[in-house]
Amino acid sequence: MTAPINQLHISLIPAQDRLLLRVGTATERELRFWMTRRFVKALWPVLLEALQADPTVAGQADPRVRREVLSFQHQQAVQDTEFTKEYKASPQTRPLTQTPLLLTGARCEVVNATLIRLQLITARNKMFGLTLDRKTVHSICKLIADCAEKAGWGLDLPLAEPVGSGRKSARTIN
Repeated sequence: MTAPINQLHISLIPAQDRLLLRVGTATERELRFWMTRRFVKALWPVLLEALQADPTVAGQADPRVRREVLSFQHQQAVQDTEFTKEYKASPQTRPLTQTPLLLTGARCEVVNATLIRLQLITARNKMFGLTLDRKTVHSICKLIADCAEKAGWGLDLPLAEPVGSGRKSARTIN
Protein backbone atom coordinates (compact mmCIF):
# COMPACT_ATOMS: atom_id res chain seq x y z
CA MET A 1 0.00 0.00 0.00
CA THR A 2 1.46 3.32 -0.98
CA ALA A 3 -1.21 5.74 0.29
CA PRO A 4 -0.81 7.07 3.83
CA ILE A 5 -3.04 5.48 6.44
CA ASN A 6 -5.81 7.79 7.54
CA GLN A 7 -7.48 5.55 10.11
CA LEU A 8 -7.46 2.04 11.55
CA HIS A 9 -10.33 0.21 13.16
CA ILE A 10 -10.50 -3.22 14.79
CA SER A 11 -13.79 -4.68 15.91
CA LEU A 12 -15.13 -8.01 17.05
CA ILE A 13 -17.65 -9.65 14.73
CA PRO A 14 -19.22 -12.24 17.07
CA ALA A 15 -21.06 -14.17 14.32
CA GLN A 16 -17.71 -14.85 12.63
CA ASP A 17 -15.72 -15.19 15.89
CA ARG A 18 -13.12 -13.00 14.21
CA LEU A 19 -11.75 -9.52 14.44
CA LEU A 20 -12.26 -7.21 11.49
CA LEU A 21 -9.31 -4.92 10.71
CA ARG A 22 -10.26 -1.96 8.55
CA VAL A 23 -7.54 0.25 7.14
CA GLY A 24 -8.69 3.55 5.63
CA THR A 25 -6.25 5.49 3.49
CA ALA A 26 -5.96 9.18 2.76
CA THR A 27 -7.02 8.40 -0.83
CA GLU A 28 -10.43 7.12 0.37
CA ARG A 29 -9.59 3.46 -0.09
CA GLU A 30 -10.38 0.83 2.49
CA LEU A 31 -8.69 -2.52 3.02
CA ARG A 32 -10.48 -5.05 5.19
CA PHE A 33 -8.98 -8.14 6.80
CA TRP A 34 -10.18 -10.95 9.05
CA MET A 35 -8.02 -11.79 12.07
CA THR A 36 -8.70 -15.15 13.70
CA ARG A 37 -7.84 -16.14 17.26
CA ARG A 38 -4.97 -18.26 15.94
CA PHE A 39 -3.62 -15.36 13.87
CA VAL A 40 -3.82 -12.91 16.80
CA LYS A 41 -2.05 -15.39 19.09
CA ALA A 42 0.82 -15.69 16.58
CA LEU A 43 0.89 -11.98 15.68
CA TRP A 44 1.19 -10.73 19.26
CA PRO A 45 4.84 -11.76 19.90
CA VAL A 46 5.85 -10.33 16.51
CA LEU A 47 4.36 -6.93 17.39
CA LEU A 48 5.87 -7.15 20.86
CA GLU A 49 9.34 -7.87 19.49
CA ALA A 50 9.12 -4.84 17.18
CA LEU A 51 8.11 -2.59 20.10
CA GLN A 52 10.90 -4.00 22.26
CA ALA A 53 13.43 -3.07 19.55
CA ASP A 54 12.93 0.61 20.42
CA PRO A 55 16.40 1.90 21.42
CA THR A 56 15.04 3.28 24.69
CA VAL A 57 13.72 -0.16 25.63
CA ALA A 58 16.46 -2.33 24.13
CA GLY A 59 19.16 -0.15 25.68
CA GLN A 60 18.17 -1.17 29.19
CA ALA A 61 20.34 -3.93 30.66
CA ASP A 62 17.86 -5.01 33.34
CA PRO A 63 14.84 -6.97 31.96
CA ARG A 64 12.59 -5.44 34.62
CA VAL A 65 13.56 -1.94 33.54
CA ARG A 66 12.98 -2.87 29.87
CA ARG A 67 9.50 -4.08 30.76
CA GLU A 68 8.75 -0.91 32.75
CA VAL A 69 10.00 1.39 29.97
CA LEU A 70 7.89 -0.49 27.41
CA SER A 71 4.88 -0.32 29.72
CA PHE A 72 5.38 3.43 30.17
CA GLN A 73 5.67 3.94 26.39
CA HIS A 74 2.49 1.92 25.89
CA GLN A 75 0.56 3.94 28.47
CA GLN A 76 1.73 7.20 26.87
CA ALA A 77 0.81 6.08 23.35
CA VAL A 78 -2.62 4.84 24.40
CA GLN A 79 -3.26 8.01 26.39
CA ASP A 80 -2.37 10.15 23.37
CA THR A 81 -4.61 8.18 20.98
CA GLU A 82 -8.19 9.16 20.12
CA PHE A 83 -10.15 5.91 20.54
CA THR A 84 -13.60 7.48 20.73
CA LYS A 85 -13.63 8.97 17.24
CA GLU A 86 -15.96 7.11 14.87
CA TYR A 87 -14.47 5.21 11.96
CA LYS A 88 -15.36 7.06 8.76
CA ALA A 89 -16.88 4.34 6.62
CA SER A 90 -18.45 6.73 4.11
CA PRO A 91 -17.80 6.42 0.42
CA GLN A 92 -14.55 4.58 0.38
CA THR A 93 -13.61 2.28 -2.44
CA ARG A 94 -12.48 -1.24 -1.67
CA PRO A 95 -9.85 -2.02 -4.29
CA LEU A 96 -9.53 -5.69 -3.36
CA THR A 97 -12.90 -7.22 -2.70
CA GLN A 98 -16.17 -6.49 -0.94
CA THR A 99 -15.49 -9.24 1.61
CA PRO A 100 -12.57 -9.07 4.05
CA LEU A 101 -9.45 -11.08 3.26
CA LEU A 102 -8.35 -13.73 5.74
CA LEU A 103 -4.95 -13.00 7.29
CA THR A 104 -2.73 -16.04 7.74
CA GLY A 105 0.70 -14.52 8.21
CA ALA A 106 2.64 -11.37 8.97
CA ARG A 107 6.16 -10.03 8.95
CA CYS A 108 7.39 -7.18 11.03
CA GLU A 109 10.50 -5.14 10.33
CA VAL A 110 11.89 -2.28 12.36
CA VAL A 111 12.63 0.43 9.79
CA ASN A 112 14.21 2.91 12.21
CA ALA A 113 13.79 4.24 15.74
CA THR A 114 10.27 5.50 15.00
CA LEU A 115 8.85 3.36 12.17
CA ILE A 116 7.79 -0.28 11.92
CA ARG A 117 6.81 -1.99 8.69
CA LEU A 118 4.07 -4.58 9.12
CA GLN A 119 3.51 -6.84 6.15
CA LEU A 120 0.19 -8.71 6.24
CA ILE A 121 -0.17 -11.96 4.31
CA THR A 122 -3.54 -13.32 3.22
CA ALA A 123 -4.69 -16.91 2.72
CA ARG A 124 -4.09 -16.42 -1.02
CA ASN A 125 -0.51 -15.23 -0.40
CA LYS A 126 -1.23 -11.60 -1.23
CA MET A 127 0.92 -9.20 0.79
CA PHE A 128 0.01 -5.75 2.07
CA GLY A 129 2.60 -3.52 3.69
CA LEU A 130 1.75 -0.97 6.35
CA THR A 131 4.36 1.47 7.62
CA LEU A 132 3.38 2.50 11.13
CA ASP A 133 4.87 4.67 13.81
CA ARG A 134 5.40 3.10 17.24
CA LYS A 135 2.46 4.98 18.74
CA THR A 136 0.15 3.40 16.16
CA VAL A 137 1.54 -0.08 16.86
CA HIS A 138 0.89 0.45 20.58
CA SER A 139 -2.66 1.54 19.73
CA ILE A 140 -3.19 -1.52 17.53
CA CYS A 141 -1.99 -3.71 20.40
CA LYS A 142 -4.57 -2.12 22.71
CA LEU A 143 -7.37 -2.57 20.17
CA ILE A 144 -6.44 -6.21 19.57
CA ALA A 145 -6.17 -6.96 23.30
CA ASP A 146 -9.51 -5.29 24.05
CA CYS A 147 -11.30 -7.12 21.22
CA ALA A 148 -9.73 -10.50 22.10
CA GLU A 149 -10.85 -10.07 25.70
CA LYS A 150 -14.36 -9.09 24.59
CA ALA A 151 -14.42 -12.20 22.34
CA GLY A 152 -13.58 -14.39 25.33
CA TRP A 153 -10.71 -16.01 23.46
CA GLY A 154 -8.72 -16.59 26.65
CA LEU A 155 -5.50 -15.29 25.14
CA ASP A 156 -2.79 -13.99 27.41
CA LEU A 157 -1.63 -10.86 25.58
CA PRO A 158 0.94 -9.27 27.89
CA LEU A 159 2.66 -6.12 26.75
CA ALA A 160 6.04 -7.49 27.79
CA GLU A 161 7.49 -10.95 28.18
CA PRO A 162 7.71 -12.11 31.80
CA VAL A 163 11.13 -11.50 33.31
CA GLY A 164 13.35 -14.52 32.84
CA SER A 165 11.12 -16.17 30.23
CA GLY A 166 14.01 -16.39 27.77
CA ARG A 167 11.43 -16.63 24.99
CA LYS A 168 12.38 -15.35 21.55
CA SER A 169 9.59 -14.39 19.21
CA ALA A 170 9.82 -14.84 15.48
CA ARG A 171 9.68 -11.92 13.14
CA THR A 172 7.43 -13.87 10.76
CA ILE A 173 4.27 -15.80 11.44
CA ASN A 174 2.41 -18.23 9.21
